[in-house]
Amino acid sequence: MNWNGHDARYIVLVTDAGARDADDPLSGTGLGAASLRQLALDKGIAIFVLHLLTPATMADHAQAAAQYRELADYPDIGSLYYGMPTGDVAAFG
Repeated sequence: MNWNGHDARYIVLVTDAGARDADDPLSGTGLGAASLRQLALDKGIAIFVLHLLTPATMADHAQAAAQYRELADYPDIGSLYYGMPTGDVAAFG
């Protein structure tokens, strides 16, 4: 995507599952959270993560939250990670 001419660059990730690790054979990029975060930072892009903590993915919540907190950490601002218990958008709203 051509980001030229834009003062603010954001990616909003909405998910209820954890990301694939860099070494996962099904990873499409071979990049982990730290590498993806750095790639975005190098381009001046902030990544917001809206993590739906649904009952179906409960076993994965802690690991996924750690991945997404790392991915959504933006210098001089802090975390752009938002976990939503039960995945209830109205409660988040």
